[in-house]
Amino acid sequence: MDIDGASPQFVETLTGLFDAYYGFVGAEAYIILGFVALLWIVELANLVSARSLSGSLGIAPRKLRGLVGIPCAPLLHAGPGHAFGNTPPLLTLGSLVAFQDDGQLALVSAAIILFGGAGTWLVARGDRNHVGASGLIFGYFGYILTRGLYGGDSTSLLIAVAVMLMYGGFLLDAMPRRGGENTSWEGHLIGAIGGVLAALWVSGAF
Repeated sequence: MDIDGASPQFVETLTGLFDAYYGFVGAEAYIILGFVALLWIVELANLVSARSLSGSLGIAPRKLRGLVGIPCAPLLHAGPGHAFGNTPPLLTLGSLVAFQDDGQLALVSAAIILFGGAGTWLVARGDRNHVGASGLIFGYFGYILTRGLYGGDSTSLLIAVAVMLMYGGFLLDAMPRRGGENTSWEGHLIGAIGGVLAALWVSGAF
């Protein structure tokens, strides 16, 4: 093995991958990758602090302190497994939103986070903190499916069909108690509704 050449080759491979990814989603690649990087920085800090961040900054329904969780919850997770499980669909669906509607990712993401977080704070079970990026992921899912119906072009429809084939099982996780008592199905459902509303707005339906 050529150790001296390993590092430059690795950097070159990463650069090539990023260039290809940037060519697919454009400048919003920085938003997606930056959010995922921040998610993992927060997860490491959460580990070091014995998960105190999730306990204090999650969405605590109908409690004043829980309001801070509306913007913070998507970056907080119950553990590395939870964060790891959310990372691939977050990257995939976020990238598809960026590809489909250039320049809309930040606005769509903010709308989903705020709508989903506020809705979770209002109606979710109050005996737990609700954390995780899954509400945002479900929002992207709802957004892409709705854009497939109202996008007015074949590309939007094909993307929606592909996402439904890959992630159609998500629909089950937006139902009461699906996936266990600790699954925030309320956050999933409300996040998806937020994505639908964002797609209708972008599509000019209202």
